[in-house]
Amino acid sequence: MTDFDATDLEIQNFATADDLLGDSGDEETFEGLVHIRVQQRNGRKTLTTCQGLPDSAPFTKLLKGFKKKFCCNGTIVE
Repeated sequence: MTDFDATDLEIQNFATADDLLGDSGDEETFEGLVHIRVQQRNGRKTLTTCQGLPDSAPFTKLLKGFKKKFCCNGTIVE
């Protein structure tokens, strides 16, 4: 098992669905991407989900860092 380094990830913002799919429009381009979604609950409450992280990622260390950085709570759901 190789060590996971967060600097290996490249962050991309996609303006439209065409940018996300690329020129080919092929679903295989989704492989290897990390999806971060923000869902609005009630009032000012939100729920943020991360999907597509590699299995080699240290989920507990990432969660601990997120909780400290953003002063929030979190849980790992598989």
